[in-house]
Amino acid sequence: MGNIEINNIYAPVCLNKTIRNGSSGSVNYFDPCSDTYVEYYLNNADVQSALHTKPTIWTGCRTYNWTDSPDTSFAINKENVFCSGDIDANVPVTSSRYSISSLKLPIQTAWRPWYLDNEVGGYVVEYKGLTFVTVRGAGHLVPSYQPQRALTMISAFLQGILPPST
Repeated sequence: MGNIEINNIYAPVCLNKTIRNGSSGSVNYFDPCSDTYVEYYLNNADVQSALHTKPTIWTGCRTYNWTDSPDTSFAINKENVFCSGDIDANVPVTSSRYSISSLKLPIQTAWRPWYLDNEVGGYVVEYKGLTFVTVRGAGHLVPSYQPQRALTMISAFLQGILPPST
């Protein structure tokens, strides 16, 4: 796969895992080392004391080997919307589509683009009991990369409709 940022395939990777001052945490600026800051913070003895935790070495969850989870959550989430950012290699669109296809659900609305402000916001396909939505330009944590598109998608879901077709 190479040395890529798995949550956003077009972002730079963190090459200098040291704490830097001035990171804004803004969605307008992607800091590839933000995971480093979280680990540094959670491993700080003063923070652990304030949280009343035992001294612990915290690491990101992608380094943890889960053994008690199912291979897929699709079988238990059939009445929900499943979304995927199209620049996310952690849960890529292609593998999501293959997983959903394996369920052999009837298609109710064919794969089509959805729109926000006269631009393609992503794509959507509605199956019986499951809707799959992609979000253009979004990485793994969709709202942090594309807040307006995420809001449009979530708003449509809460209204019981698909994202806008125009």
